[in-house]
Amino acid sequence: MSSPRQAGTLLLLLGGTLACGKDPTKPRVPTTVQAVAGDGQTGPAGQALPQAIQFKVSDAQGPIPKVPVAFIVTGGGGSVSRALDSTNASGIVSVNWIIGVATGANILSAAVTGLTPGTATATGVAGPAAAIIPTAGNAQFAIVGHSVPIAPTARVTDAFGNPVSGVTVTFAVQGGGGSVTGATPISGADGRATLGSWTLGTGAGQNTLLTSVPGGVNATFTAVGTPATLTVITGNSQTVNAGTAVPILPAVQAVDGTGQPLAGVSVTFVVATGNGLVSGAAQTTAANGIATVGSWIVGLAPGVNQLRIQTPGLPAVTVSATGVAATPANLTAISPTSQTAFLGNFVTLLPRVRVTDAPGNPVAGQAVTFAIQSGGGRIVAGHAMSDFNGETSLPSWRVGPTDPLNTVDASVQGLPPVTFTVNAGTAPQPVFQIEVRYNGTPPTTAQKAAFDSATAKWGRIIIAHLPSVAINEPASSGGCYPALNETIQDLVIFANLVKIDGAGGVLGRAGPCLLRDQGFLTIVGQMEFDTDDLATLEQSGQLSDVITHEMGHVLGFGTIWDQDLLNLLTGRGSSDPFFTGPSAQSAFTGLNAPNLFYHSIPVPVENSGGAGTRDAHWRESILGSELMTGFLNRGTNPLSPISAAQFRDMGYVVNDAAADAYSFSAAIRAATEIPLRLNEAPMAGPMLVLNRTGRIIRAIPRK
Repeated sequence: MSSPRQAGTLLLLLGGTLACGKDPTKPRVPTTVQAVAGDGQTGPAGQALPQAIQFKVSDAQGPIPKVPVAFIVTGGGGSVSRALDSTNASGIVSVNWIIGVATGANILSAAVTGLTPGTATATGVAGPAAAIIPTAGNAQFAIVGHSVPIAPTARVTDAFGNPVSGVTVTFAVQGGGGSVTGATPISGADGRATLGSWTLGTGAGQNTLLTSVPGGVNATFTAVGTPATLTVITGNSQTVNAGTAVPILPAVQAVDGTGQPLAGVSVTFVVATGNGLVSGAAQTTAANGIATVGSWIVGLAPGVNQLRIQTPGLPAVTVSATGVAATPANLTAISPTSQTAFLGNFVTLLPRVRVTDAPGNPVAGQAVTFAIQSGGGRIVAGHAMSDFNGETSLPSWRVGPTDPLNTVDASVQGLPPVTFTVNAGTAPQPVFQIEVRYNGTPPTTAQKAAFDSATAKWGRIIIAHLPSVAINEPASSGGCYPALNETIQDLVIFANLVKIDGAGGVLGRAGPCLLRDQGFLTIVGQMEFDTDDLATLEQSGQLSDVITHEMGHVLGFGTIWDQDLLNLLTGRGSSDPFFTGPSAQSAFTGLNAPNLFYHSIPVPVENSGGAGTRDAHWRESILGSELMTGFLNRGTNPLSPISAAQFRDMGYVVNDAAADAYSFSAAIRAATEIPLRLNEAPMAGPMLVLNRTGRIIRAIPRK
């Protein structure tokens, strides 16, 4: 292949060759070079011509052999098979020619030093159809059952974009129903073919049209069937207290061109003015053609609020609501005003109140003050604002350590306060029993002491018996437990001490095996440890913390939060999973204040790491050295009241005052060094649920 620049260089070389090759005997000198074969061909653009191009070099005596000839494409682009060759014994030289990719004239020159170049021409025409390009009438909107305003037009081209004429183009309805006329037009000189008409189906939404030519080349046109009209039918021109939800939900109705309700229309409700909030913003019309917003809360500032309601292809419609300043007239409790707790513990039911005006409508944005009246203790967020329902609650309340009567008042200026009372008592002596049974390698004295320490620690936090269960079951197929024929009061853990993969690899696994049908709390669990890791942890003084951590998983921490049982985990697999139990949230908030190391929803669950780490521990980046993160930090790893309180949310009777002292700032400082990730393998087989008679009634896959 050659370019004009290359060819110029070749001509210089040719000049040198002829000059050096002069024969003293006066050799023959070429006088003409001309095309003798292959000139004037027509072929598909961008492809090789069917016949090679031949040039003859001659003088007055006839053809001259061994004359260098340079081939140069001088028009139309394209390329040749070689840039330089010499004539044969008949004075002929030939070359294959790929013409340019555009249709029209192509010129090839054959250059011999000292002569006017010989030329050959070729005409490029469009090749076979290789593409169909929608050029008009794509992505339209039209009323259902009506024709689109612009008839679809497709342009047929070859592989290089040249228009291909005379091709039958077929338009066929692919989706949405409807019909076409003039379905097989023939492409014109510009490659374009236009459908006669396209009538959409009678259903709302996407319609598709497949356009094709012989050889399997096709393209798709789309159009959206819209209602003829979208009309507001409810919820316009309301007046409500600022910051509250409108009582009548805005709704629209879509109808087709005959005035009949149209189902399946996508409708979006968008706040236009007033800084309000909607839920259920994306709706689809029902069989009656009606779509209703989930809710609309107008802005806190008094004034006009507007909601824009739109569907593709039609002008938006609006509804309005006027928010007015409200005067609080009533403050009422909507949570129990009296409860019990253990001294020094976080309360289970947080005080919650509702502010209303004289007619009983909610008052939003109203400051409510919570204040301790007796008992000591600690609350968080002494001032709170009422929400769109007029409601607010105390985020955290930990009763005092000594006084049995603890009271908190909720008040709004000018209204009588509401008093919430906690009758606090001393936690009873713990009776919860954890029995550890060892399999495999017997524990060393130090290892046995670590297991005993973990058992005692959990026994101080979880203090009450669970319902006993009589079990008569063969050994677990997954090795979770051996054959059992006994009555278990609280919890039995089978501890397997075995070699797995050496120190620093998989630490082991831990979790429930058998669950009660009452609250789905663990009856039998398993802990498996790599003995090489146990020895390493024993030497570092971290063994007791690790065993306590794994025993927490057996009790249910992170292992049954979201097993379609307790529903205590939201956002599994997302960037921000969190634990939803109110007791743990109260403890987290109480310990987080006043420094506020974390400003989002409590309690943050681990969002990084692989299986066995994320979604099953507290978030290391927030809770630092807390024992139930997925990482073990140097120094102390406290088992905080947050971890203790989450067991209360699971259904255990808990004394969270027996948990370790915990400070967010101290925990974060302790986690500044690189922690040790606790590599925990998944448990084998499902968890099994037993009823009160010990019968297995359900198998739950582990997540």
